[in-house]
Amino acid sequence: MKLAAVSKERHAGKVWRRVTTYHFAAKEAVTPIVLAEAFYVAAWMPIAFMEQSGRYVPMAMMSPVPGHNLFVGPDGQWLGGYMPSGLRSYPFRLVQPEGSQQMALCIDEDSGLIADTAEKGEAFFTTDGKPSQSIASLLEFLRQIEGNRMATNAAMASLAEAGVFEPWPLQVEAEGKKAAIKGIHRINEKALDKLDEAAFMTLRKTAGLRLAYAQLMSMQQIARFDQLMRLRQQLAQAPKMMMPEELKFD
Repeated sequence: MKLAAVSKERHAGKVWRRVTTYHFAAKEAVTPIVLAEAFYVAAWMPIAFMEQSGRYVPMAMMSPVPGHNLFVGPDGQWLGGYMPSGLRSYPFRLVQPEGSQQMALCIDEDSGLIADTAEKGEAFFTTDGKPSQSIASLLEFLRQIEGNRMATNAAMASLAEAGVFEPWPLQVEAEGKKAAIKGIHRINEKALDKLDEAAFMTLRKTAGLRLAYAQLMSMQQIARFDQLMRLRQQLAQAPKMMMPEELKFD
């Protein structure tokens, strides 16, 4: 990935194209999520908590096997319903440059989604040098996600303080052998139920309770991994539909 800040000097004469396949996410087994999307994620995939830089981060699990995303099909199609916000914004990302207080809109210049204006695509900037409507809308979406990340961090901090995280002893079977997934945590439901009123109210005020319930509910989605494995095998074996330009007649 080659992230570069979107600027008039660099991108005024270019266009960008929207994602049509999700090969870019094919090796992403997990991706960070925010509080606002927790219940949407929980309806499709398990949520796990992972420790990063001394704090816990909620993650959407898209596969139990590192380096494989079961929600991406053989042809790059998305096989699920809800897609985590971090994937929906590709190839763009908000990045805080070192020494700066402001977030900068960046694009992955290795994405293959940037082209000259002669090609079909959406402009980065208008003719008078202002961000195009599509760029402005995307920037607003990313700002909303980043704004909600602060609420997410507060919710996670309250859950950590309440002591309701526990290692998740999740095991997967590969090549006839069972292997434990390391580094993931879940909510200890019994510990959550035993919290006193003050601790419970703190979780309620910080929305930590909402995140805890979403994680507990999401664990039933583990069964979806087997379904996705079978679906991917069927898609890989199915004959591909020929496009009109590929048809030949004697």
